[in-house]
Amino acid sequence: MLKICEQKGVGDVYTVEQFYNLSQLAVDDVKQVRELFVAKLHKGLAKGVPFKCLPLDFMGFYALCGLETDKKLKDMAKRYVLSDITKRRECIKALSFAGGENADQLPNIMPDYMLCFAVVILAHLPLYETNKDVQVLEKLKSALWFILEPLMMKNENFSLQFYKMLLEMMKSHIDATEPPSDILNHKMWALCDLSLTIIMSKATSYNDFNKEFPFRPTVPPLYYKPHPEGSKFENPTTYIPAEMALLPKSKIGVSVGWQTKRGRRKSNEDTKAVVQDSIDSAVSNEENGNHVQDEAPSTRKRSTRTSEENTCISDNGENETNNDKNDDIPPPDKNISPSELTSSTNEEPLAETAAGGRPKRTRR
Repeated sequence: MLKICEQKGVGDVYTVEQFYNLSQLAVDDVKQVRELFVAKLHKGLAKGVPFKCLPLDFMGFYALCGLETDKKLKDMAKRYVLSDITKRRECIKALSFAGGENADQLPNIMPDYMLCFAVVILAHLPLYETNKDVQVLEKLKSALWFILEPLMMKNENFSLQFYKMLLEMMKSHIDATEPPSDILNHKMWALCDLSLTIIMSKATSYNDFNKEFPFRPTVPPLYYKPHPEGSKFENPTTYIPAEMALLPKSKIGVSVGWQTKRGRRKSNEDTKAVVQDSIDSAVSNEENGNHVQDEAPSTRKRSTRTSEENTCISDNGENETNNDKNDDIPPPDKNISPSELTSSTNEEPLAETAAGGRPKRTRR
């Protein structure tokens, strides 16, 4: 079927049911089936770009590769989708330089439109039963980021306004599958909210939020049908759980979410906290150092007093008294307060003297 859809005029007449049934091969239980299907898909998308290859609709199949559990196969699919996106961007540049007579074909070439097809493909997944299941929505979030990452990162023409208008337009439509289903519409609108949350969380540059797009986006009528209320219908309701829609504030004043590798720096609060911790640590170390230094004079004073006492006794010829007094000196590791040293010094002259000038030994 992929080979048939490569033919011009044939790939545009397949039905929506055939398209969704074919997409299930990307999540088949057999690894070899998934691997062969992704390889054939890339071959059809890369050959004869932009008008002699598979339609852009089939780029939406790559979103299912975001659910892949085999790391090797997932990395291979990531290289494929990046290569196919790059080729289409180069074709758009070439058409722009040629004069712009094919400007009406941009919706069929621009890789950014693959988000429209990815949303409806994920909405028809059998495992996606309700838009209230947080665990399933987390998996679908990874699938959406699998295709949004190469579309957003390293893209000088990335415009948040374009994606915002595109997703709002998708939310103002309903799924074209017959018969109409409110459950299916809610699942599709929840994926639109989830896509906008991801885009807002990853956009970090000021230009991302202010760059305008030259024309108004459109949605493919094969998959999206206007709402019964008409073109004036607006859908401001959020269809994902509240915990998945919360985003912190960014530096530029827009809710954009988590840190990424695109130059986001620490906030002022984090910087102040780090500086305060450094100051507290330095003060603590300084206090400990001063405490150790304060103990040193006390030890030196004790050593000086002992030396003077030994000299005084030695002059009187009493080595025995010197040894006894040394026994009374506390060990070096015992702390002596300055008051004890003062009282000890004052007590020495009060010692009684024996006949002949010999000092009388006293016990404390």
